[in-house]
Amino acid sequence: MQWGRFLPFAALGLLTLSGHAWADSHPPGVTYPLKPAVLQPDGLAQPLPSTRRYVLVWKDQLADAVISISAAQKDFIVTHYVGSQKLFQSQIDEYRQKNPNFLMLVYHLAYGLNGADQANPVGNITGVNKWGQEDTDNFTPYVQSKGLTRENAYQHSTSPASQSNRVSYPDPYWLMDVASTEWRSYLFDTLLEWQGYPTAKATGVFLDVGFPPWYSYQPDGWWAEPAGGASRQALIAWWNPRAKDYFNAMRAAFAPGNGHPRYLVIPNPDALVDGTDEPEFLEGTDGAFTENWQVAMSNPGDWNLSARRVCKYVTSAAKVWMVDITQAGTSLSQADREMILGSFLLLRNATSYIMLGGGDITWYPEYEIDLGGYEQEPPADLESLRVAGDGAAQGGLYLRPHVRGMVLVNSSASAQSYTLPSAMKRAVWSGGGEVTADGTLPSQTLTYDLDVPAGPLQVPARSVMILRDPAGAPPPGEEPGSTQDGGTGGSGGTGGGGSGGSGAAGGGATGGSGGNAGAAGTGASSKGGAAGGAGASAGAAGSANAAASDDSGGCGCRTGRSRGVAEMIGAVLFAAVALRRRRRR
Repeated sequence: MQWGRFLPFAALGLLTLSGHAWADSHPPGVTYPLKPAVLQPDGLAQPLPSTRRYVLVWKDQLADAVISISAAQKDFIVTHYVGSQKLFQSQIDEYRQKNPNFLMLVYHLAYGLNGADQANPVGNITGVNKWGQEDTDNFTPYVQSKGLTRENAYQHSTSPASQSNRVSYPDPYWLMDVASTEWRSYLFDTLLEWQGYPTAKATGVFLDVGFPPWYSYQPDGWWAEPAGGASRQALIAWWNPRAKDYFNAMRAAFAPGNGHPRYLVIPNPDALVDGTDEPEFLEGTDGAFTENWQVAMSNPGDWNLSARRVCKYVTSAAKVWMVDITQAGTSLSQADREMILGSFLLLRNATSYIMLGGGDITWYPEYEIDLGGYEQEPPADLESLRVAGDGAAQGGLYLRPHVRGMVLVNSSASAQSYTLPSAMKRAVWSGGGEVTADGTLPSQTLTYDLDVPAGPLQVPARSVMILRDPAGAPPPGEEPGSTQDGGTGGSGGTGGGGSGGSGAAGGGATGGSGGNAGAAGTGASSKGGAAGGAGASAGAAGSANAAASDDSGGCGCRTGRSRGVAEMIGAVLFAAVALRRRRRR
């Protein structure tokens, strides 16, 4: 993968709003378009906004046909959220009239096809402005027009291949053979068409139910013959290289060319808490959408599995991380909200986005926490952030230094100690919830008034402390790398557990697949090289004063639609949608 600076394709100008002032936008005091992340794929239609400093919010399916959205709420959406998914062209065009850089992912199953030849066939989005039945509307005509052998596209439990030994999921959909030329050619061509509508290209594709295909698939243990063994371990050993190659081939098809930009490949592998399913296939993707991520907070072992994998496969590799908390923030305990947000801040890179509550129109005070930006890119090894405790499945105390503070996360079942080098202020928040039809935000508070003195600090079990320098946050829009910010532990900073900070910058991020990390930066405010892409080398050292800033429960998690509500009105609107979740254990 080629990574580099993103240069917007045109000057985008100001947002066109129907009544909201700039003071109402997020982040406060920051003008649009938002600063793009330094490390992201080249050639995207819209730049990925940087989350090095700010918490930016992604939302699921903000469509008029799913929920009622007022004009004021639409103004709120384009000034407080950075993107959405599963929208018709007409809907994304409306948002982009207000914010041209609003992101959007097209929807498809990662490995499946809703078959017209299955009992109770379901519908889905089957085109840029179309709701229908994919097998009938797209797959069958494609196979016929290309003269393909249809049965080769399906995954089978035994050989020879026939409809009687296809593998299915009770959605219902057929599991497709991700190694087959027939399936790849159909899916890649179709998704290029769906993402490439002429008015404004999509940002990429969201690939649902992206975990290895074992839970609820029929027949039970279907992989025994093709994988050469009946165990889950045999499945994952066989599946990982196939899925990785599949996603890499998809990324190659989505590379810039033939009149289209680069498109992202973002699967939904669930919360990454399954003890068997080590997700090595993520090395072939552009990131991960971790749905139902609140389940990773349930115990030290699950937290470690998910956090370790996010670091290793996603954030340290400069890929996109989308966190989906499927419960509304108001339904979570305060302790859970703190653990979720603190863990997110601990692990994030500059293309990490979060949502509480899926596709609702809500706002929460923790989205506004500002510590000035993290100092160093996240490591590939989670344990390099640990400052106390045993780590791994037992949990421990983990620290992420920021320019004007730090994040401490204790994932263990016992209190952990840390020596705070200087006095800090602890972030405390409450409230939040629905944004009303007239755009009024919910009642909420966020303060940094709780004094935490220098010296020994006890962090309770399963808790988070988000601490900020008493001097407060830097000026709006400023990110690490500028001469104003010394960083915790750097020149002019407040001290703390970090090494250097933006005043004594570190080396480049961990290399991606086949890549090499950049050399260490030099000078007062330099930054090291970027992460290497797939087979690419990272950038050289930064130059002085001139560098750029830079198995427990889980949700199988396909957001589906109840059968019988898929009637199109014209070619644009579809009927109200009832969400259902595919869960696995």
